[in-house]
Amino acid sequence: MKSANTVRVGLLGLAAAIIGFSGAQSATAAADHQEQLLPNVDVRLDQKAPPVAPLKTSRLAAGLGAEGFADTDPATGAVSFVGRTDKFLTARSTAQPSDIVLDYVRANKAALGLDSADLAALQLTESYTSIDGVTHLTYAQKFDGLESFDTYLRGNVTEKGQLINISGSPVPNLSVPSTTPTLGADEALLAARADVGGDQSVPPVKSRSNAADQKTTYTTYAESAGLVVFAQAGQDRLAWEVQVLDADSILYRVVVDALTGDILARHSLTAFDSNDAAVWKDFPSQVLAPTTVNFGTDPTWLDRSAADLNQLKGNNTHTYVDNNGSNGYQAGEQVIRNVGSGNWSYPMTWYTQAGCPAFGCTWDSANLATKTVNRNAGAVGLFYLTNHFHDHLLQAPIGFDEASRNFEHVNSSGQGVGGDAVLAEAQDSSGINNANFATPADGSSPRMQMYMWDGAPSAAGVQYDTDGSAAADVVYHEYGHGLSNRLVGNGGGLTQLQSGAMGEGWSDFYSLDLLVGEGTRTDAPGTADVWLADYSTGVPGIFGGISRIRHQAIDCAVGAPAVQCPASGTAGSGGYTYGDLGKVGTTNGVHDGGEIWSQTMWDLRKALGRNDALKIITGGMRLSPNAPSMLTMRDAILQSASVNGVNLNTVWSVFANRGMGFFASTASAGANAAVEDFTLPPSLLFKATSVNDDAPRGDGDGVAEPGETLAVKTTLQNLTAAPIAGLTGTLSSTQGTVTRSSSTWPTIGTGAQEANSPAFMVTLPENQPCSANVALTVSVTGPDGPVAIPVQNLVLGSFQNSTDVPKGIPDNNPAGVTSTLTMSGTGPVQNLTVSIGELLHTWVGDLKITLTHDATTVILVNRIGAGTFGTADDNLVDLVLDDSAAGPVDSATFNAAVNGVSGTYRPEQPLSAFNGHDSSGVWTLTVSDLANPDVGTLKEWGTGPRVCDTFGLPKSQTDAASAVGTDVATVNGTHTSKGHATDYQFEWGTTTDYDQFTAVKDGGSDTGGVAVAESLTGLSPATTYHFRLIAMRDGVVLSEGSDQTFTTADLPVVTPPVDPPAGPAPQVKDATAPVVKITKAPKKKVKVKAAKAKTSVTFTSEAGATFTCKVDKKPAKACTSPFKTKVKAKGGKGKKHVIVIIAKDAAGNASAPATVRFAAVRKK
Repeated sequence: MKSANTVRVGLLGLAAAIIGFSGAQSATAAADHQEQLLPNVDVRLDQKAPPVAPLKTSRLAAGLGAEGFADTDPATGAVSFVGRTDKFLTARSTAQPSDIVLDYVRANKAALGLDSADLAALQLTESYTSIDGVTHLTYAQKFDGLESFDTYLRGNVTEKGQLINISGSPVPNLSVPSTTPTLGADEALLAARADVGGDQSVPPVKSRSNAADQKTTYTTYAESAGLVVFAQAGQDRLAWEVQVLDADSILYRVVVDALTGDILARHSLTAFDSNDAAVWKDFPSQVLAPTTVNFGTDPTWLDRSAADLNQLKGNNTHTYVDNNGSNGYQAGEQVIRNVGSGNWSYPMTWYTQAGCPAFGCTWDSANLATKTVNRNAGAVGLFYLTNHFHDHLLQAPIGFDEASRNFEHVNSSGQGVGGDAVLAEAQDSSGINNANFATPADGSSPRMQMYMWDGAPSAAGVQYDTDGSAAADVVYHEYGHGLSNRLVGNGGGLTQLQSGAMGEGWSDFYSLDLLVGEGTRTDAPGTADVWLADYSTGVPGIFGGISRIRHQAIDCAVGAPAVQCPASGTAGSGGYTYGDLGKVGTTNGVHDGGEIWSQTMWDLRKALGRNDALKIITGGMRLSPNAPSMLTMRDAILQSASVNGVNLNTVWSVFANRGMGFFASTASAGANAAVEDFTLPPSLLFKATSVNDDAPRGDGDGVAEPGETLAVKTTLQNLTAAPIAGLTGTLSSTQGTVTRSSSTWPTIGTGAQEANSPAFMVTLPENQPCSANVALTVSVTGPDGPVAIPVQNLVLGSFQNSTDVPKGIPDNNPAGVTSTLTMSGTGPVQNLTVSIGELLHTWVGDLKITLTHDATTVILVNRIGAGTFGTADDNLVDLVLDDSAAGPVDSATFNAAVNGVSGTYRPEQPLSAFNGHDSSGVWTLTVSDLANPDVGTLKEWGTGPRVCDTFGLPKSQTDAASAVGTDVATVNGTHTSKGHATDYQFEWGTTTDYDQFTAVKDGGSDTGGVAVAESLTGLSPATTYHFRLIAMRDGVVLSEGSDQTFTTADLPVVTPPVDPPAGPAPQVKDATAPVVKITKAPKKKVKVKAAKAKTSVTFTSEAGATFTCKVDKKPAKACTSPFKTKVKAKGGKGKKHVIVIIAKDAAGNASAPATVRFAAVRKK
């Protein structure tokens, strides 16, 4: 599967997103009301709980030094906070953060008033690492599956393993006499409602849990009840923790005794007065009445308002009017409650100058004084939309919560950093006809600036005087930038062109998804009618023109008619596809490319349904690396689909339909062009090919050389959800003779990998020149039909390799590591080549490689790949640097067959700089890593030109028989050893099964042919015999001559004399010795990791023969085929061994010894 390389960026950063938009009538205000908040209650504060271990706790605090502390919780007496302000509680450690926290608590359990049973009751419920590297762990205190209401253990550990502090007030011996309540959840809710003055009817139940806490949720906002243990001095109590609304929908948390119904604790979750407001959920319109909403329904919306001038300020946003365009809040820019009514409902003043639409303008751009007339109404609308979208993103399936780095002033869960509520600037005066959203990292507030829009005409049509502050789609779009920027790289992850384009696409998608999902906008089937910025810029359905900021609607389908989805730039009509990247519009920017992505996301919404689409699109952002391309993000969304159980085929179909199919590609995430592909993933994925030259058909040195017979195995992976059986394949080669062209694969399970068996076989020509290329191709017939896989491109011969390896490559160290190679007496340098046979390293774009000899240094590789950081691919394998190569090394590509960047390329600087230098002496390769955090190892390198050891397979020529008599014959042949020690023998018999053998003879190692002959005796008269010459190495038959025949003479016809009856005929003793034939022998080199190697020999002889086997100098013993034994192994060239096999027939004749020789090599 092709994809773009990722590009490294900093984790932290600032992402600013601009949306890219290239008299009066009063609205009716809702009636106001007043609320009186109840005071907080906690019965434990009147009990004056004593400290659980005062003396030991004091000693602990004293031992922490002058700036140490060990605070106590007044409600329970438990230790609530331990730490010091001058240093950490513990030194650096490589242990797991959870072990660091619990080890400290165990060591100081007495000072905390806890024992081993208390520690065993702690359960880790949360662990996350914040942007500063601190790991935050929270342990719940539990008893019989019930959590304590408000006691727990929390520890915070630095990235260097230092414990910063512990907190949470864990109490000793948390327990209750019974976990069975007298009051049920509904009764507890009514008791809590009675306490706060709420409705006394039980609302419909949304869900009831069967877990220990019996958690019950109701259909009313936020109301729930669940069992907890209420820790207190003396006996702890079983209680219901209830979230409850009073009559004015103010939210409280109330703890109700589960046995008596007594109120144990009550806490207000908000603090405000009257919170009614009149807002429009899409855009302001004088023909549509505003909707009355209560800003106090969720107490967090205004929880900072009362303390700061009663302005639009809460946990999610601080909204104000940036009158002077200072890009920040200043005194006087706040919007406060109506002085008279105390609510947030401000009338809208409408303007009806020439050209204003029916729904009215909200200012007159010809009169700047009118800009501020509706400032309060605009800010209230922006405040509502910002909070509403925050709450929407917070809920499932999106789950943009505190742990996900959302925007909240106080992160009540303890996850994330907090302190980053959105600074929402209404009617920002620093610009016009636009909007933007700047996203810093978690912990710093983003800023959203909403501009005014004027009536300046444009090529796209008339524009109107409106305030973008209250336009829902624009507000949601801008806030959406915060979502994508925080999930991908925490503010700095969408830095490349395609990344930024996706950011625009996501913002369009999440904005319009909510508006259509809530029914504010419609998505009619078979049309293209869902546009961004309807109100601000004017599009069909509102102004009658075309969008000024988008070329097509988000719901444009691929192939839609031009009247619905017109052409733009050089991109054709119909919905956009990946190949339109860089063609949409005229700016070739992120907004144009973003339309490809937004339409794809909308297709996912239609194909999967809204819930699943939101789930996997958001999940994909969380799984993505920084600076993703569209293909990288496609893969992340697919991974999210796997995690969430969403149908992968459907997701693939959507992406393939948009040109982001399996074989789509792009140069990088910064590229503004792409090669589109519309295919789904294949059933089978080629993983790797192994090619070996094991003896006796090769010399076993791992280098393909002329004359060798190579065994080829191709590994395939099953990408489908069901096993694949019946795979067959054929091998073809550009050089040599394919001696085994067909093979099969075993059944491949889902996700599994298998290689073909038996191996394909190809014999290379003996006259093939060294350095010649041999291309191997395997054609596989399976579920996708015949598919040709170019599995390997071999280059014959090997380099002179360094023995000064392996060498570890230090991270981010320009000095790097050196490895040397010493050459002697080879003359002047000419046409030097260099091979990096194996360098294992993640992100090889970090590497610089130089070669030094005779005071000359040449740069071979310098951050291979495009861009500042080079390629993100892993490993260099069989990378050859040659001045005569066609392409530069920066164009080198990853080869999955060898799992590394591979091939022959021109070096960064020419190797001809060494020409004429004396080649003898020390050559030094230096490998430097120029960026963190990747490391690796140099395992093999060498210099060329390549050298070959031509390997010849023996040849056997069967010649005509001679001296054929009635019972004897001489068989003849020509044996050629081809330069390697080879044995020969004749096979013969009355059929081509050849059930008889002559003795094995030493054929020598000459390269020329040698005439050989053997006499056969004891033959039957008038019988036709078949025979052929065969050649063997190490008992393995490598060559078979053609079949020849001869027919013995018939006996002469003689009239026998009449003799008296004779006695029994004398027995004729069998004097022919049997012959041992080795049918399978060990490899020439048996490589093992253990001290001993297991090996076996398979052999045959005539029927009824018995055998003895002898290993090295050990006594011979009776044996059968196969004969298995263990022999010693050692390093280096290994330990040599000999196995001798002798057969004995029924007449007692013994065969000539059959010998098997091999070496057992122990690998490091």
